[in-house]
Amino acid sequence: ILSDQDIDRIYSCVSDANNSIRQAAANFIFNSVFACINTRKMSIENFKLLLKIIEEKSGHPFLANYVVNALWVKLKVLRDWSTMIRLLVDDSFGFTRKQIVILVRILNCCVKKVNDVPIFVINVNNKTETEKLKSAVKEKSI
Repeated sequence: ILSDQDIDRIYSCVSDANNSIRQAAANFIFNSVFACINTRKMSIENFKLLLKIIEEKSGHPFLANYVVNALWVKLKVLRDWSTMIRLLVDDSFGFTRKQIVILVRILNCCVKKVNDVPIFVINVNNKTETEKLKSAVKEKSI
C-alpha cells in the first residue's frame, strides 16, 4: 500500500518531461480514481474528482494541461462539454473561484485537444515544467 507521499509523487509525474512517465502516472490516476465511475451518468462526480486532484495535488498553474493530455484517451468525461459548461454557470455547485479557473483551464485544454492545438506551456530557458516544479518545492522546503 502506498503512502500519501508516494501517491503525491506519482501524481506529480503527470507533468514530467518524459511522455512514458506522464502516461504511466495518468494510468495510475485513471485506474485508482476514475475507472470505477467512468460513466456518462457520473460526469459531474468525475469533474469534481478531477478538480480536486488538480487543486490539491499541485500548486502548478498548468497542471490541467498535463492532466487533460494524459487522461484524454481514457477519461471520456473530458469530451462532455455540456456538463463542464453547466458546472461553470450553475452557482448551486458551490465551486470556489480557484476551482472555476481550473475548470475553465480544463475546458480550454479540451477544446485545444479536439482541434489538435498544442496544449503545453512553452519551456523557458530549456527548463522543463517538472524541473521548475521541483525547484519551487525545494525552495519552499528550505
